[in-house]
Amino acid sequence: MKKSSSFSLLRTIALVLLLIGSIGSFYLTLREGRNDKSVLEIFLFLVWVISPFLALFIASSISKKWADSTRVAVYILMLVITPFSLISYSGALKLPGISPAFVFLIVPPLTWLLMAIAIPIAESLSRRKSRK
Repeated sequence: MKKSSSFSLLRTIALVLLLIGSIGSFYLTLREGRNDKSVLEIFLFLVWVISPFLALFIASSISKKWADSTRVAVYILMLVITPFSLISYSGALKLPGISPAFVFLIVPPLTWLLMAIAIPIAESLSRRKSRK
């Protein structure tokens, strides 16, 4: 398989999974907040929960100018963050004493942190590789 078609396939799979994850996270957020009286609070949770998915989509869109290893890192992040988010929001790994709202508060910054670490590392490694 050619390199460009491999990137294309990986990108397509990652984007489809990202779309499914964002829709699923949106639904799970609405389901969890169904008894909340504050529309503003639900809206803010929705924006908060969807923000990592939007960031990954934007990163994917602008990554065409990036090194191959950095692009692969973005796609792998999509493949890791999406199921992690859905599993977390679904309550499948519910820890005793942890409120569902806490999960919806903590997962987005964890995913942002993972992105903030992984993408610069991938870019740094690709620069070192290109210097050799």
